[in-house]
Amino acid sequence: MVMSICACLALMLHILILLSLEEEYTPGAWPNDSKWMLPYLPPPLEPLEAQLEVRKLRKQVRKLRKQARKQEVLKVQQARQQSRLEVLEVRLEVLKEVLKEARLQAWKQARWSVILSALAEIGQDESTIPVLKQRSYTTSDTKVIPSALADKSC
Repeated sequence: MVMSICACLALMLHILILLSLEEEYTPGAWPNDSKWMLPYLPPPLEPLEAQLEVRKLRKQVRKLRKQARKQEVLKVQQARQQSRLEVLEVRLEVLKEVLKEARLQAWKQARWSVILSALAEIGQDESTIPVLKQRSYTTSDTKVIPSALADKSC
């Protein structure tokens, strides 16, 4: 810590010595000038029109930056919505398959309920289904032939 302070003081002393030896240096040429202060360049004075133009350009830059931020936010939102859409599409496909399977199961169950009700009408039960598959049904065998029983692939 002490070493860094000493190094700073030595550097400042060196700069002051160089400034005092400079031939072109004229005291009072800069505002707040003294032999122990470094001179600084004041900002150049611009005409009023140039200052107005700079203000307009700065305003345009701010607007463009704001628009760019909005566009970035929109891009992020669109990316999120796209990923959500993809997830929903996958879920939809899965639900379609589940619905298809559920419809098939419901159809099979309804088919078997028709078969069982037809068996009940003729006075038989489930244990006779293998035997019934081998028989050919005619109108003389039963009063009503259900459409499900007419199909021998049951």
